[in-house]
Amino acid sequence: MDTAAVTTELQDAAENASRRVRDRSAMRKACEEMDRIRNDVKRRLGSIEVAVDLVREARDE
Repeated sequence: MDTAAVTTELQDAAENASRRVRDRSAMRKACEEMDRIRNDVKRRLGSIEVAVDLVREARDE
C-alpha cells in the first residue's frame, strides 16, 4: 500500500471516529490486519515482553 493510500485511509478512519460512525467492515478489516502483523512479528522475533521492562523501569525511577 502506498503512502497516499495509507494517508487517505487514515483520514477516513479519523473522520468516521470523530463523527462516531462505526463501519463494521472497516473494523473487521483493521482487526484482521493487526492480527496478521502481530503474528508476523511474533513469527520473526518471538515473544516480546516490552511492557514488563517498561513497568520495571518506571517503578525503579
